[in-house]
Amino acid sequence: MIRINLLPVRAFRRKENIRRQVSIFFLSVVFLIGVLGFLYTNHLNVVRELTTEKETLAAQERELRKKVQEVEQLKQEEAELQRKLQVVADLENRRSGPVRILDEISRRTPPNKAWLVNLGQAGDTLSLKGYALDNETIALFMSNLQASDYFSNIELVRSAEETRQEIRVKSFSLTAGIVLKKPETPDEGVLNAPVKK
Repeated sequence: MIRINLLPVRAFRRKENIRRQVSIFFLSVVFLIGVLGFLYTNHLNVVRELTTEKETLAAQERELRKKVQEVEQLKQEEAELQRKLQVVADLENRRSGPVRILDEISRRTPPNKAWLVNLGQAGDTLSLKGYALDNETIALFMSNLQASDYFSNIELVRSAEETRQEIRVKSFSLTAGIVLKKPETPDEGVLNAPVKK
């Protein structure tokens, strides 16, 4: 009978099995390190992209803040310009106001029936003294003044009969509120409207 020694084959198979398991273990470790390296690299790329995006957004925010400051400054300049335009318009109105008032009084006085001898102003109140042929002329003069856009609250202070150069006339005294019409102002936001000089 022939005897075969199987011990070396079993030892060889055992060694081969151990070598295969060690190889699988090392390959698994290498694969795991590769996967972790890929995930780490991918994560680094995402972090880098997010950091770049954050820096871009911060730069855009700084630009927007500058623009907001510029807009606020422009709004302040516009408000200041509107205020200056209003001051110029008020000055123009006050400069030409007395001329308009005198012209309006002259046009509203009944010709050859009423004569003014005194004209005074205290604030926004105008006092008029004069002579008229009769009470109807005084009433007509008062209604003419009331119809004007430049006068309000016309009141007869005194009316008396006098003789002037042998003619019987009515002396009268009136008060009236002065209404200076504001010039038409341009719409808000329109800065290049012409200004009368």
